[in-house]
Amino acid sequence: MRKYQHIQWDVEHVMMSLLEQANGLTGTLLQHMSIDNYRLKASLDQALNKYPKAQYESTQLYATPRIQAISQF
Repeated sequence: MRKYQHIQWDVEHVMMSLLEQANGLTGTLLQHMSIDNYRLKASLDQALNKYPKAQYESTQLYATPRIQAISQF
C-alpha cells in the first residue's frame, strides 16, 4: 500500500500481497489452475494505480468495507 501511496487497503492489496509471496500457496494454486500469475499481477497493479493517492504520508491505514466484509468469514 505504501508503494501505491494509498491510505486504504482493499481486496486487491491483499491479493497482490499473496501473489508477491515467494513460493506462496496462492501463486502455486493459481499456476495449477493454469492462471497466469504475471497477467493477474499486472491487472491488479493497473487497478491499484487507479485508486486515489494520498497527498501526504500517513501512518494510519484504513480498511475498506469490502475488507471488513471478508474479515467476518
